[in-house]
Amino acid sequence: FLTDDVELALSYGEYHDVRGTYETGNKKVHGNLTSLDAIYHFGTPGVGLRPYVSAGLAHQNITNINSDSQGRQQMTMANIGAGLKYYFTENFFAKASLDGQYGLEKRDNGHQGEWMAGLGVGFNFGGSKAAPAPEPVADVCSDSDNDGVCDNVDKCPDTPANVTVDANGCPAVAEVVRVQLD
Repeated sequence: FLTDDVELALSYGEYHDVRGTYETGNKKVHGNLTSLDAIYHFGTPGVGLRPYVSAGLAHQNITNINSDSQGRQQMTMANIGAGLKYYFTENFFAKASLDGQYGLEKRDNGHQGEWMAGLGVGFNFGGSKAAPAPEPVADVCSDSDNDGVCDNVDKCPDTPANVTVDANGCPAVAEVVRVQLD
């Protein structure tokens, strides 16, 4: 995943000895398909169901060569898709998808695209969860005379207990002013 919602998927697959009846008369087909897709996931990351959509490009090379060297086909395709992934754990999932491939080159036979339904399981590799931000540490100051003023700013470090102090840690001075009126 590039983010919690965006993923890049690179895939490569090979076809070996696929059997069938083809225009070239050869019954063995070999080939490969390479694709790169961007996938956008909806919903909240983690365990549970997450729908997604995808788009990308693929290149396919198929060889079905007969005696006159005919039968090699290459095609570049645009990919689109949508599906659902169910995450059993943060990385392990099962998926159901509907994917389409549309050929970007015009084909002689008019066949430009195809749709595929799929079921599968997968595992996300790489990355790790970001470490949680450390809890803020409260500034702890020592107050050896327990007057509520930190020792580093306490100008009267030996104030007796139960004495009211000012912001400097010194005993608060209360003055009594008497005014006599005639």
